[in-house]
Amino acid sequence: MRDIAGQRALNASSHGSAAGPRQGMAQLRLGHVVLFTTVSGICLPTDPRRTAEDERRYTVLVHAGENGTSHSRIVCADTALDALIGMRGDLRAVAVPDRMLPPHSITAAAVPLAETALVRASRAVVGVLFSVAAVSAGGDSAAATEDVVVAMVRGILREQRPAMIDAGDGDEVEHRVWALIADRHPDPEFDVGTIARELAFSRRQLYRRVTGEAGVAALIAEHRLSTAMRLIGEDPSKPLTDVASSSGFSRLANMRALFTARLGMTPTTYRRGILASRS
Repeated sequence: MRDIAGQRALNASSHGSAAGPRQGMAQLRLGHVVLFTTVSGICLPTDPRRTAEDERRYTVLVHAGENGTSHSRIVCADTALDALIGMRGDLRAVAVPDRMLPPHSITAAAVPLAETALVRASRAVVGVLFSVAAVSAGGDSAAATEDVVVAMVRGILREQRPAMIDAGDGDEVEHRVWALIADRHPDPEFDVGTIARELAFSRRQLYRRVTGEAGVAALIAEHRLSTAMRLIGEDPSKPLTDVASSSGFSRLANMRALFTARLGMTPTTYRRGILASRS
């Protein structure tokens, strides 16, 4: 494990103006995602060949602490650093290129996040990520961290979608679909047909109004995956069969297949990672 104590944090003051990110903001790219912090005492290794400006259009999850309180928000911007302009307090943020996320629409202003179990868990996970990234920023570690960040932001986008639609110009039907999925996805009998019946739509009408057949089913699957990840994070000792049933999967094999397809790992491997991060 390499010694990074003397390495210099990348200063974001290259943006120049007083309105820009503050002096002392450190950033670290891990694959395509970028980590940011203004918390003193965190020294991140840097790669002068890569910066946060290599891609355009980011979605940024920001956790901030100020005056003894914590709050979280999601914001989109053309660059990752732009999303942090004017933010106050001690920040820890993770930025994901929009192309790696499901289609979504967020206003330019930051959208406050409801204090759900997933948001609280993400606050803890982000803190761990900085500790891990500070000692190993390459190879398999970077790829694994990137996967965790992308999955976490995807989960929060899914869970908080109704509030984000309210913050923008969301379609009412889409809002109702997201609300139904958020409320009912733990029921294994809940499916696309249930949504169509609840809204008095035919399946074809529903597909046209939202995202197509695969899209509606995928939204349900994504919510179930997010719930399973949250339950494992809250209690890694919980039997995976119980996690599957509580998340809306009719069989453990279905949950295992979705974890493998979306995260590149089985639920067992994901649980081991959670336990290792806490040891």
